[in-house]
Amino acid sequence: MGWSLATISAGWLAAMTVMAAASLPVAALTKLLPSRYCRLSAFLWQAVALAGWGAFFATLVAAPIWFSDPPDYIRHSPHLERVLPHVCFRVVRDTVGDGYLAAGSIVAVVLLILGLVRLITGLLAERRTSRALMATARTTDGPDGGPVLLLEGAPASSSLSRLSGQPAVTLGFLHPLVLMTAGALAGVSSGASSAVIAHERVHVRWRDPLTQLLLGVTAWCFPGVGWIVAANWRRHSEHAADTFARATAGEVAWREAMRALSGEGAGLMLADRMAAAEGPISPSPAIAAAGGWLLLAIAAWPFVYPYVAMSLFCWIETTWHAWD
Repeated sequence: MGWSLATISAGWLAAMTVMAAASLPVAALTKLLPSRYCRLSAFLWQAVALAGWGAFFATLVAAPIWFSDPPDYIRHSPHLERVLPHVCFRVVRDTVGDGYLAAGSIVAVVLLILGLVRLITGLLAERRTSRALMATARTTDGPDGGPVLLLEGAPASSSLSRLSGQPAVTLGFLHPLVLMTAGALAGVSSGASSAVIAHERVHVRWRDPLTQLLLGVTAWCFPGVGWIVAANWRRHSEHAADTFARATAGEVAWREAMRALSGEGAGLMLADRMAAAEGPISPSPAIAAAGGWLLLAIAAWPFVYPYVAMSLFCWIETTWHAWD
């Protein structure tokens, strides 16, 4: 039991470290990219989350090997009782005590369990919504000529209650579809209706609902840095959809559509979305921020490399002994 918790908590720490380190250059790069590259920015934030999960599972696989077969730098340095004791997590154990360290590994496991629960509940909620749509919605041609699900009247099922007042949303994970509420776009022009649907078509094309669920799980598993990754991905994916809708429907129709979509719950103010689509972010503050982060990375590099692997090894060893 103790070894399992020690290994999982080491993987949790590795994932947090990798995502935190990757977030700085990605944040700097996405500030420099023009608005037409918002989808690329969203991909970069997805890559940050993927790198974190990769570090988590890689640690789970490598941790038993690290513990049973010490790396070369340990075998060739027999005079060291521990790997660089002054940077080892043994100091943490001596400072806070075994009980708190064991409790910390339990917290990491609980967070991962909460993320798993979030994944299961999201899948079940989507299944309930799909069944409710099959009973109440019908497939028709949208303003752009493509297929959409049309929901007539008020949502009859509690599974669809979150769709009330929404002009159009994208639903589904593996095979997403655009859902429109009958009459929701009655007060806007046909061009604005097409812009709204074009916005949702982008979410369909890239299967954004599935990505949003997985990044939501990441936010639950790795609080703080996971929330930052999920929020930035959401912002850039919405801006990418806005940019495509603007190019497809035209400036006037797009602005009218944005007012219809401003209540979509994307967490973005209408003014922010319009400003983001006007063009590239002013390069001066972005370049200054990127330069500052680069100097910070250069200053921190001697203290980080090559101690990360050593510290992870010490974390596993220390947590393991805390459960002895």
